[in-house]
Amino acid sequence: MATKQKRPFSIEPLNISAEKMEQLKILMRRQDVNSHVKNVELQKVQGKCLRCGGLASTILKYRVQGVIAIERYCDECLKSIPVISRYFLK
Repeated sequence: MATKQKRPFSIEPLNISAEKMEQLKILMRRQDVNSHVKNVELQKVQGKCLRCGGLASTILKYRVQGVIAIERYCDECLKSIPVISRYFLK
């Protein structure tokens, strides 16, 4: 009988409050704000993908030497991490 292998990590979607999301939507619609400022504000809320620098969509947590590491990734980069793909891309 095979035992179910426990994942050595956890994956969570970014959780952005409804209020913050509404503020971002308003900012994105503004014509008087340039795209650089909009991008900076998005990165403050979402964070950057650790690999490509794009907007993060997922938080990856794992334990390293007794400490929990927290990293942010976009969907594409998350899929390219070998240990992640082993669990989800079968």
